[in-house]
Amino acid sequence: IHVADVDSPILPILADPPFNVPKSEVLANARTAVDRVIDLGSASKFKRVEDIAFKFHPGDADHDPALGLYLNLRLRNGDEEDAFLPPRGNLGSAQNLLPAGTDVAMASRPGLYRDLGKDVFSRTAIKNAFGHVEHALRYNILNPNSKRIGDVHSIKVRQLTQNTGSGSPVPVNGLRVSLDGDYVDPIDLTATDVTFTMDIRPTLDGDGFLVWDSDLDVNVDALFEFITFWAATLGFILFGPIGAGVVLGLAVVGSIGAGLFFGEYFEARARKKADATLTDVILDRLTIRTGRWDPFYATLHQVVTKPSQVEFNAKGFMLCGKAFVGRELVPPVDTVIRDERRSASGEIETLMYLIPDADKVAADTLLHPPGAHRRPFDLPDPAEPDLYPLTLDQFRARADDPDGPLVLMRIPYFPVCVYVRDHQINQLLCLSGAEIEDVRDQLRNEEASRIRAEIEADQGAEIRQEVVDDLAADGTVPTDEEIDEEFDRRLSKLVKEAMGPYESPTPLQMAHSGILHPLVRFDAAPKELLMLQDEEVIVIDSALATIEPRKMTRHL
Repeated sequence: IHVADVDSPILPILADPPFNVPKSEVLANARTAVDRVIDLGSASKFKRVEDIAFKFHPGDADHDPALGLYLNLRLRNGDEEDAFLPPRGNLGSAQNLLPAGTDVAMASRPGLYRDLGKDVFSRTAIKNAFGHVEHALRYNILNPNSKRIGDVHSIKVRQLTQNTGSGSPVPVNGLRVSLDGDYVDPIDLTATDVTFTMDIRPTLDGDGFLVWDSDLDVNVDALFEFITFWAATLGFILFGPIGAGVVLGLAVVGSIGAGLFFGEYFEARARKKADATLTDVILDRLTIRTGRWDPFYATLHQVVTKPSQVEFNAKGFMLCGKAFVGRELVPPVDTVIRDERRSASGEIETLMYLIPDADKVAADTLLHPPGAHRRPFDLPDPAEPDLYPLTLDQFRARADDPDGPLVLMRIPYFPVCVYVRDHQINQLLCLSGAEIEDVRDQLRNEEASRIRAEIEADQGAEIRQEVVDDLAADGTVPTDEEIDEEFDRRLSKLVKEAMGPYESPTPLQMAHSGILHPLVRFDAAPKELLMLQDEEVIVIDSALATIEPRKMTRHL
């Protein structure tokens, strides 16, 4: 938002004595107060907005005057990295769709369902050793670090229908997301057909705000754990973190055990990579500012729509309603426990949380603007300003807070080192799943850098000459910038193809290798870990021992 100009009858008065404030100063002050960048949903955060345009619409008998905002998402339309939907939409044909008496109205274009399904399906594409394209089914479907477990045949997004028992299915207000694929057993290499369906329906809560109701249907019980996380991931892809939370809550992921697919379940990195969200179209909550008034949760100051109408139909989605000032209190998903403090008797008394944006927290907690929301907390040690202490009593209070939970709960943890005394486990050093994923990403990036340097050394001169020849084929002389850009694009494509078969080490492999040892400080006895799990502070990897021996390979 940028203030282009100001006008008011009082401007001449301000410009004269005794005020002597010229219009230029008023404009500068207005810009200081108003100018800001607004995150238009996940799209701008993930750099997924392809085009953005505005158009003013005058009112008529049925519509109030409106400022129209038009977005095109950058959606994949094929298996190649550079295959995207072509330019689309005609601003000149845009019409006013704001019903009289409402503040906000939004709608998606016809065909978006199909394009969303095609986009996600295209992003599963990899090239095999023979150069042929395959679509990889992974525990975490869009994460290249996630282990491949089969093939994806199709992903479809369409309007929800219901069978009435007589005649054709009847369309209802909702969305259906479906995946068809094969799961390949890692031991005997047999393939099992997998069909997954997730139905999502828009509803209004008691306060009139938009919430989502969802159902899961899976035809292979053995894959329930995988499908649950896949559903949560795709729920995030389509609806942002709230949608993922609905699915995870519905399936009671906590009861499954983080150990089954650790590093895939609650992986914060996957959420950062999720893209093409319908939240970019369904802007029922527009965050104007994110305040870090409290180290353990963020306050999203928002303009919120209370819908008078919300509907999925065969063509797309539409919503309209009144706008209100609102807020959401959201614990950051990258919050982790780095250490613990103990009482004089040796019991865990305080947990030390690593706050990644501690600098912003330190600045915001000094402010007391209207709308700031915080709970009592203790300041960190100046020697470690990013470690904020939280006692177990404080955790319980925040977990049960009427506005809460006001602290991240059920953080997944993995035992990295085990101290055995007298043939019994005495203490375990543990690390969070998010930090493990950071290491896995680092290892993957290092391998990609190594391959890139190798390709550039072996083929760089040849590739660059091909680029020059191709760009000059029409008789023009390419600039150095054009050559460098195309060279980098072709080199990156070769690196991606070479990285296709690569899989980062599993958490257990990294623990055995010692890679994680420099990061671990948080240690606890087995009974203390169980206590923290019962308190829903953490979810500990405890399922490996219960997995059938023949199924262990994919976890080790």
